[in-house]
Amino acid sequence: PNPPQQGEFPQQVLRPLTTLAVGQRARVIHILADETLKRFLQMHHLIPGAEIQLLAQAGDQALILKVADQHLTLSTDVAQNIDIVPLETS
Repeated sequence: PNPPQQGEFPQQVLRPLTTLAVGQRARVIHILADETLKRFLQMHHLIPGAEIQLLAQAGDQALILKVADQHLTLSTDVAQNIDIVPLETS
């Protein structure tokens, strides 16, 4: 099989942010949100291409992320509309 071209990702590796395990890192690929929410996320450096790490999960209510050396808390409703590709741990 051919490797993905730059900017392409095989469909099976895209998954919602809510599926990330605590401690795991990922790259944001796509955010499905209205413009107001997209602006908020952009102000916190959560944009397509950003590298993130899941620091903690507060039950089914919220995810605490590390984004650009900042901590950001997102509801699971928001997080389920953010597509990511998990990164290999080094």
